Amino acid sequence: MVSYYLRREVRDRMGIARDLALSDDRDWNTIGNISAGLEVMFAVTGQNAETGKPEFLYISNSSWPLTGYWPSELIGQNPKILQGDETNRNDAHRFMSDLIATGSAETKLVNVRKNGEAYGCHIMGCASPHRGSADGQKHYYAFFSECPIKECESWNPATLGASQGNDQVKSP
Repeated sequence: MVSYYLRREVRDRMGIARDLALSDDRDWNTIGNISAGLEVMFAVTGQNAETGKPEFLYISNSSWPLTGYWPSELIGQNPKILQGDETNRNDAHRFMSDLIATGSAETKLVNVRKNGEAYGCHIMGCASPHRGSADGQKHYYAFFSECPIKECESWNPATLGASQGNDQVKSP
């Protein structure tokens, strides 16, 4: 389960990741290293120029224990590769809509490992403009951590601020 303190630490590191991504000396490995010491996977997604669909651009080395995929297997894949029959499509859509509209979002989904095993996944994400993009394209940064599946079933983002403190990642 993601504790309040882990959520705060992830939020703080998300801000660092966003700042590094906007800097002139951006390096995905440096950004990915900010998740070191936390039991979370860090991912960067963006829009594929040819298909217009989202794809993973960077995955931290901690992807294997959480998803069963090595980073090289996820790069270039649509994030839906982690979803399965048990994934609540409405919650997944709401997460992306909030991320696009407000620049930050948080959700809990039932995802699926490479071997087909379902697991609860707590996702915290933020959006940041893609450097050098004239058309306003954005990169999306997210931390993924495992949580009990029952938490995904009772997830209610409307009560997040009241029950757990309002520490969603804020976009600049």
